[in-house]
Amino acid sequence: MNPELVFICQYKMGGVQNYYQNMVKSSSFDGFRTRVIYTKRDGDTETPLPHLFNSTDEEHVFSYNEADGTYNNFKELKKLISDQPGIVFTNFPLELGCLHVYGSRKTVVFAVHDEWYIQNAIRYGFLIDVYICHNPGIFEELQRLMPDRRGDIYYLPYGIVPAPGVRQSNPSGKLKVLFIGRLHPLKGIFDIPLIDDQLKKAGVQIDWTIIGDGPAREEFLGQIGSRPNFNHLSPDTSEEVLQTAMQNDVFILPSRLEGMPVSLLEAMSAGLVPVIADFNKGIRSVVTADIGRVLPVGDVEAFATAIADLDKDRSMLDTMGRASRQKIESSFDAVRNTQAYYELFKKYQSLKSDKKSPLPVHYGTGRLDKPYIPGGLLKIFRHLKKGSV
Repeated sequence: MNPELVFICQYKMGGVQNYYQNMVKSSSFDGFRTRVIYTKRDGDTETPLPHLFNSTDEEHVFSYNEADGTYNNFKELKKLISDQPGIVFTNFPLELGCLHVYGSRKTVVFAVHDEWYIQNAIRYGFLIDVYICHNPGIFEELQRLMPDRRGDIYYLPYGIVPAPGVRQSNPSGKLKVLFIGRLHPLKGIFDIPLIDDQLKKAGVQIDWTIIGDGPAREEFLGQIGSRPNFNHLSPDTSEEVLQTAMQNDVFILPSRLEGMPVSLLEAMSAGLVPVIADFNKGIRSVVTADIGRVLPVGDVEAFATAIADLDKDRSMLDTMGRASRQKIESSFDAVRNTQAYYELFKKYQSLKSDKKSPLPVHYGTGRLDKPYIPGGLLKIFRHLKKGSV
């Protein structure tokens, strides 16, 4: 029987999902039986994926309810992960807690996408066999924080499927600026109307296209709803996103927290000029001065000035757009970069190490949330307790 390669990601739209999707579409991972597990918490209001990847041997949506108890959810998830040898590629505490409690013969690979993931990289160090960083700054920081694990930390830039074409030159029309990302305060979305205000004060008229969804959707759309130069879209596929990108000129990302955003690379593949926040030091290895602008986080005036400069000098815009596309072609080819992941995965047996668990950790959400109490019984207990109040 072939070893298994199991990818686990949340059942919602986002960069992590695109990261995996580009990977599984770019390689057959010959010799592995591949499977994707999408985790979905009942009551989650975030926009779900419009469709499954449909690129692996098996795909499962694992729906769980916190009322069933943490340990019971772990137990059900473990059935999908299975105990066959191979790789389990993880991202979040749900699957890490499951593997801690119920164990696995698989080699545990953890993706460290940005600074937020570092806390779990350290906390679950006893469990994780391999760390993968796709941002050079995150890679260096993790090596600094975990010097005893340097040999287990890998820098592997991922690849993307590029846009089928590039933006057309726009010598005299209104500049078109695109944002792609979750509608969340950490993405700096509330800077965007302020940047628009600054541009209008300077006499610069631009059109905005916003692609994304998230917990701040209603508040953000409320702020831009009265602005006729804003358009919000919710395309169903990455192909539609790329087609939209090709109709724009500049990509903006005023985020506070990012790793190596898939949306950035996709926009660059369409020849857009990136104007982004300096959210981590690794980003400057991609967005160099000949490609785009990396600006101080939260500096609304700097963003407006950078966009105004591109609006004024359309020749510079075109030159930088060509360099942007070339960067993707030379450094972020999906097939070539995924091959590097595959070569690492093939060493799964030698990458597996024997590590001791730390002191027991209680993952439950209450005194009755125990590994030995069935989920159905836990629900009854909680219902009775609620009724007695």
